[in-house]
Amino acid sequence: MHQKVLKTLEYNKIIEMLLLKVRSSKGRKIAQELTPETDIDKVNQLLNETQEAYECLIKNTFHPISSFADIDSELTRLKMGAPLSCAELLKVLSVLKASVRAKKGVTGKLLKALADDLFIARDIIDTIENAIISDTEVADSASRDLKSIRQKILRENDAIRDKLNSIIKNADTSKYLQDSLITIRNGRYVVPVRAEHKSAIKGLVHDQSASGQTLFIEPIAVLEANNRLRQLKAEEEAEIVRILLEISKELFSHFEEIDKTVKILSMLDLIFAKAQLAISMDAFRPIINSEGKTDIRSGRHPLIDAKEVVPVSLKLGYEYRGLVITGPNTGGKTVTLKLTGLLQLMAQSGLFVTAKEGSILTVYKKIFADIGDEQSIEQSLSTFSSHIKNIKMILRYASEDSLVLLDELGAGTDPQEGAALASAILEELRDKRVYVLATTHFSEIKTLAAEDNYFENAGMEFNIETLTPTFRLFIGASGLSNAFLISERLGVPVRVLNKAKEHMSPERLKADELVIRAEKMSSETQKLYEQAEKLEKEAQIKMDEAERDLKKANELSAKIIEESREQARDIIKDTKNVSEQIIDELKKSGSSMREVMSAASSARSSIKDTEHKFETQKVKRDHVKDKELLLPGTEVKILSLNTRGTVVNPPDEKGNLQVISGIIKMNVNMEDLQITELKKEQQISSRVQLEKKPVSMSIDVRGKNVEEALIEVDKYLDEAYLYGLNEVTIIHGKGTGVLRQGIRDYLKRASYVASMRNGKFGEGEMGVTVVEIKR
Repeated sequence: MHQKVLKTLEYNKIIEMLLLKVRSSKGRKIAQELTPETDIDKVNQLLNETQEAYECLIKNTFHPISSFADIDSELTRLKMGAPLSCAELLKVLSVLKASVRAKKGVTGKLLKALADDLFIARDIIDTIENAIISDTEVADSASRDLKSIRQKILRENDAIRDKLNSIIKNADTSKYLQDSLITIRNGRYVVPVRAEHKSAIKGLVHDQSASGQTLFIEPIAVLEANNRLRQLKAEEEAEIVRILLEISKELFSHFEEIDKTVKILSMLDLIFAKAQLAISMDAFRPIINSEGKTDIRSGRHPLIDAKEVVPVSLKLGYEYRGLVITGPNTGGKTVTLKLTGLLQLMAQSGLFVTAKEGSILTVYKKIFADIGDEQSIEQSLSTFSSHIKNIKMILRYASEDSLVLLDELGAGTDPQEGAALASAILEELRDKRVYVLATTHFSEIKTLAAEDNYFENAGMEFNIETLTPTFRLFIGASGLSNAFLISERLGVPVRVLNKAKEHMSPERLKADELVIRAEKMSSETQKLYEQAEKLEKEAQIKMDEAERDLKKANELSAKIIEESREQARDIIKDTKNVSEQIIDELKKSGSSMREVMSAASSARSSIKDTEHKFETQKVKRDHVKDKELLLPGTEVKILSLNTRGTVVNPPDEKGNLQVISGIIKMNVNMEDLQITELKKEQQISSRVQLEKKPVSMSIDVRGKNVEEALIEVDKYLDEAYLYGLNEVTIIHGKGTGVLRQGIRDYLKRASYVASMRNGKFGEGEMGVTVVEIKR
C-alpha cells in the first residue's frame, strides 16, 4: 500500500493507538512497521492470532506478556565474546523472565506453537538473580571467593578506622588536624592536617585543599593496612569480572535461542497489543474473503468519539462493484469513504474492526484514495489539478483487485465539464473491473449509477424537519443536496425559490420529490428496524438467562442424584459390615453352623438384591409439576431414593418441602417427587383416619435424657403440624435446666416453630415451653 494512502485514511493514527498497548521497545518497533498484507492466507493467519490473544485476555486476568528490554547491543557484545555488565545482565534477565511468563500464560493453537520455541532457562535466571543486586553491584552470594574477599575488606576497613580514630582522639595529635574526621583520597584513608604542622604527622601527602591550608596525609601507622586494602579491592574487582564473564559465557552458549526468543516475544507483544486494542475499541474479527465482497455492518469510524459516531452499513461486490454516494455537505459522505478504507487496512493488518460481528471484508492488492483538499502550494497546483494528478495515477495502476475511493469526483471546475469528466473516469474504472466508492453532487453521475448495473446509488440521509444530516447511509436511492429546503428554512423568499425551480426541468423536480419521499420511508423503516433489533436483543438476553437457569437446575438435579447414590452406596457398605458382625456374633454365641449359614445367606442375598436394584435403577423424571397437589399428608415417592414418604408441609416458592419417610424427615424438591397413585376409597380412608387421630395439646418428657426427649419432641411436632394445632406445650420440668436448654436449642432450629416462650403463672412457668406452630 502506498504511504500516501495510509496517511490519507489515517492508518497512522490507528498505529499510534496500537503503540499504547505494546509492552516492550522491540514490540514498539515492529508495531511501527506494521503494514497491511495482500495475501488472504497471511491476513487470516494474522486475524486468527489476534483472535487467540483476544480470547486469552477475555478468559484470564493474567496477561502473559511482561515488559522486557531491547537487548540487541547485548547480543552483539556476547557475539564478540565481551562480558556483560551488571546492567546488561539485568536486561537479558528481563527477556528470560518474560519468556517464562509467556510460555505459562499463552493459550491457543497458533500462539502456543510460537511459545513452544521460547528459550526457558530457569538455572540462568536463578544465577543472575542471585549474583546481581543492581545495575552496578554484584551480590556477596555470587561466589565464595567474593564473599571471603569482602569480609576481609570489612576487617581491614575497621582496623584502619580504629587506628585513624586513635590519632583523631589523641590529645597530642588531634591539635594538628584541621577537622576531626577521616576521609579518602586516591582510594586510601587519610586525615586532614594543617599545612603548618605537616611534619607533626608522619606519613604520605595525597592531596591538599584548594586554599593550600589543609594537607590530606596517610599516616605511617595505616600505610600497610591501606596497601592490603587496595590489594583486596583489586582482588574483588578481578573476582567480579570473573563472575560476569562466567555468566556471559553461559549466555553466549545459548546465543541463538535467546536471539530467537527476543523475536518471538516481540511478535507476541504485538499480537496481544492488537487484542487489547480490539477490547478497548469494542471491535470484532471480520470475515475475510477473496471474492471482492464487502458487507460492513454498523461500522463505526474508530477515530470518532463512540458517543457521537453514527454507525454506517454498506455492501460492495455483490450485485454491483461501484457505489456512488450522494447527499448534503457535512452529511457523512467523506467519513463513509474513510471508514470503508480504514477498516480494510486494519483487517489486512490483522486488526479487528469497529463493526458488528459477521461483517465481511475482502483482501485488496491495492487501495487508492483521492479524498479531501490536497492543494499544493509548492507545486502551484489548484485543488482540481491536485485531484486530477491523483486520478491519473489511479487510472494507471488500479486493477480488478483494487479498491478506489474518490471524494467529490469532478468538483473544483466547471460543473458541466466536471460531471462529464467524472462520468468518464467511472466508466474507465468500470472497464478495468475496479471496486469503486465515489461521492458526488452531480445528477449526471447519479443517472449513470442508476442506468449502469456495474454501479449502485446510495444517499446520506437528511432530516428535512431539523435541517440536519443523520449520517445514515441508505443504498438504492441517491441523496439530495437539499439546497431549496435549506434556503426556505433559512428565510429565502418563496418567490425566489419558485423562480429558481423554473430553471430546473420538471423531470428533475419530480425525481427530487421522489427521493425525499424515499428518504422519509427509509428513515421510518430504519426506526422500525432498530426497534425490532432492540426487541430481538432483549429476547435473546431472556433466552440466554432461561438456558442458564435450566442448565443450572439440571446440574443441581444431577448433583443431588449423585449425592443420593453416594449415600446409598455408603448404606449398602455399612449394611455389609453390620451383617458380617451379626454372623460373627452368631458364631461366637454357639449357634449351629446351619443357623449361621442360613443367616449369612439371607443377609448376603438381601444385600445383593439391594445392590442390583441400585445399579439397574433408572430415575424417572415423571415428577410433580403442580405445587397445589402437594398438601400435607400426601403420599409421595422420592424418585432419587426410590422410597415412599408423606408430605409434611407445602412447597415454598422454589419448590422445596419436607417429607417424612419412616422415622426420617428430609428436605427435598418437588421435582424429585411423584405422587403415589391410590384408589379413591384408599385416599378417603387415609384422610378420615388422619382427621380422627387425636393429638394432645402437650407432651411430657420429664425424666428423659436430652437425646431421648428430642426424638419424642420432633415426632410430636410433626403430628401437631399435620393435625393443624397452632400452639402446644412441652413439659420438661425445672430440674437442673439441662433438658430445658437442650429442647430450646432444638426449637430454635426447628422449621415448624414460629416462636416459643416460658409458661405463664398457672401454665407451669419455667417447667414448660409453650410453642407456636408456624403456618
